[in-house]
Amino acid sequence: MPVTVEQLKEVPYVRRWMEVGEARGEARGEAKGEAKIIIMMLRQRGISLSPEDEERIRSCTDPEKLENWASKVLKVHNVDELFD
Repeated sequence: MPVTVEQLKEVPYVRRWMEVGEARGEARGEAKGEAKIIIMMLRQRGISLSPEDEERIRSCTDPEKLENWASKVLKVHNVDELFD
């Protein structure tokens, strides 16, 4: 007899695995959104970003680092100051 997805969701370890996956996905989505806004704000302020700078910001998944950059984005005069 085949097992349905709904039945699998009732198994405790499967449910926990799904919750962990959802939390990771949400965290990645939040990081991507924050990185996108940081890049947008830097560009709007006329701060030049190399492709490497953009990739460094986009690939960051550390919430503390992203928060630090976000708090500096309106104060810096160049991207190097952002990364200091």
